[in-house]
This record gives sequence, structure tokens and C-alpha cells, in this order.
Amino acid sequence: MSWPTLPLRRIFRVVNGGTPTSDDGNWGGDIPWATPVDVGAAASSTWLSTTQRTLTVAGAVSGSRIVPERSILLSTRAPIGYVAQTKVPMAFNQGCRALVAARPVDARFFVYQLASMTQQLQARGQGTTFLELSSEALAAAEVTVPPVDEQRRISDFLDGETSRIDKLMDLRSRQRDTIRIRQGVYAERVLGQCSSGEWTRVKYLLRARPRYGVLVPTFEDDGVPFIRVNDLVDLPGRASGLARIPAALSDRYARTITMPGDILLSVVGTLGRAAIVPDELAGANVARAVCSLRLRPDVDPGLFVAWIATSEFERQAVLATGSDSAQPTLGMEDLSNFSVRWPTDSKEQGRAAGEVEKGRQSHTELVRRTDRQLALLAERRQALITAAVTGRLDVTTARPTHDRDL
Repeated sequence: MSWPTLPLRRIFRVVNGGTPTSDDGNWGGDIPWATPVDVGAAASSTWLSTTQRTLTVAGAVSGSRIVPERSILLSTRAPIGYVAQTKVPMAFNQGCRALVAARPVDARFFVYQLASMTQQLQARGQGTTFLELSSEALAAAEVTVPPVDEQRRISDFLDGETSRIDKLMDLRSRQRDTIRIRQGVYAERVLGQCSSGEWTRVKYLLRARPRYGVLVPTFEDDGVPFIRVNDLVDLPGRASGLARIPAALSDRYARTITMPGDILLSVVGTLGRAAIVPDELAGANVARAVCSLRLRPDVDPGLFVAWIATSEFERQAVLATGSDSAQPTLGMEDLSNFSVRWPTDSKEQGRAAGEVEKGRQSHTELVRRTDRQLALLAERRQALITAAVTGRLDVTTARPTHDRDL
């Protein structure tokens, strides 16, 4: 099928957002106020109706803009490319831009199309500190524009098909979470069966006090490898892809320069993500949200990381930080005083570490397979959207997707 292509400015009016002052009279009203985080959270369902923060009418008038329902919100920095449709009138900040239809359209079709254009939109971004997609660059982006009836037909098709894929992805994600929980339960059982196990505080297993990492990083291409929370997943082999900070800045935070065998633990926001520093990351440094733990020579690092995955660690972390905190932060003194049932017999510790490692390898393989399935489903979803919105897939004759086909 051949459809015309037009710049977005021919179909939509581009509206910029903003942030009111911190005056109490501007906040806590009835008007949703979207940020890229809100848009990203709604991206899978494509609809956005509630936000983390709200504005009063005064706040919206003085520092933001309100767009009507069924407008399109697109994150245009940090990152570029989250997209959703507003279900209610909504204000938004300067990290987003809105598209308000200037002619009859099915906005769902353009939400799907913009979602398929993420890389193109990111390529249009400019900036040094972070990339931002300007109003002009967004308005100039070209999209395919089929007749409205065809837009509606394609949107109805994609609503059904992506919903099926999303349900299966949700199932796989929950299976992955269950596997990780089982890994922690297994480690907890192994530790509990150690006859020489005695309750001790974490600080007595360490050679030095745990420390937070670099507070405000600056980056340079040839600097010291810099490890952040997301890097703790599958840390070995990541050295070439890490961000880097100036050596002088790393030296200022010498207390968290890493050595092989150190334990890195996320302690701000996402709590309990842990990794052992591999040989290739000796001399790296860590972000403020990551703390560095240097164990005594007689403490097995693999067994220690396994304990972090247990419900006992989680229970103590919740007590220390509060389960309702939006940005929980685990204090170093609290962490030092956590209790762990640790084997005092070195041979028993070694046997326990071996058992935990066997279990870890089995669980890791299951997680790897599940992640691969999730990646394939995400690819299938993206390919289906791209084919439908560009006319390469005729939705009037397309065979419905069933779970067994995925």
C-alpha cells in the first residue's frame, strides 16, 4: 500500500510544556502533570491518565500548558521516544512535547507510528549534556498518513495484537521474578543448614566500613570505568560499555576504587542488586547509589552475594529504609549492623558456597532463557507495529496472532 508522507506539523500542533515554581499554591491540585517518567510508565498501554504529581489551575497557567484528552505526549529528553496518549486533559513538563491534532485523525495510529520511530527521533536530538528533540525537529519529522478509516482499522488491529503479546510478556516477566525469588530461597536454606552458622553483624565480615560512591560525576571518554546500578546486572564483561569519569575525580573518592572480589551493592532507589567485581574492573569506581564492600579474606564473596538475595536481607532493608519511601536509601551504619547467620567453619562455608553456586548457575540459565523469550516477544511486537503503520502488512487479511505463534 502507498500512503502519503507528511511532516508532523501538517497534522498536529506541537505544544511545549513547563514546570511551575515550587510555590505550594501551584501543586497538589486536580490537573495531572506528566514527566518522561510518567509517559514511559504508560508506554506499554499507550494511554496516560494519572501522574506522580499534579498541579492546581494556577500552577498550570503560570508554569505549564494543558492539552486536551486524546493528545499525544512524547518524551523529548531523558530519554527521547516514550510516547502515550492522554486519556484526560493534562499538563506536562519541559521534558515532553505534546501533539494536538489539527485535523481529524485516530491518535492511536500516530502513537504506534511514533513508537516505531524511536531511533529516528533520537537521531534528530541535539545537545552536549543530554540529547533533546526540539519542537522544530519534532514538527519536521515525517510520518505516513493513511485515510482516517484505515488509521482506525490499523489501530484496532494493533490494540488487539499488542495486548496479546503484552500479556505473554507480563507472564514471562513474572516467571523471571519467581526464578530470582527461588534463588534467594535456595540460598537461605543452604545457609540455614550450616551447623556452624552463627548470627553475626555484617561489619564483622568486612575489612573496612562500607562506603557510598561518587556523588556528582562528570564524564570523559578516556577516564576511569564508572559502575552504576544498572551495570550490576551481569557485571562481568561490561567493562568496554561502562561510562567513564576523570581520574582526578575518581582519586577524590579513593575509598570506593574497586578491587577484584569487592561486593558492589545498590543502596539508593533499587535496593539489593549486587555483584562481585571481576578482575577486569580493578581500579573502577562507583556511583553514589552503589556502595562498595571489601570482605575479609576468609569470607566467600559468592556466598555473601547469595545472602543479599535472601528474604532475610530484604526484611532488614525494609526495616532500615521504610517500605513506603519513594527513594529508599540504605545507610552505611544500618547496613554494617545487619545480621547474617554465617558459617564459622571454613570447610562448611566452602561447601555452602559450592552448593549455592550450583543453584545459581541453574537459576541463571532459566533467567537467561526467559530474558531471551522476552527479547523475541519485544522484537515481534515492534516488527508488527512497524509493518502495520507503514502499510507493509494489510491488516484486513492478516492472520490473528495467538499465544502459540509466539
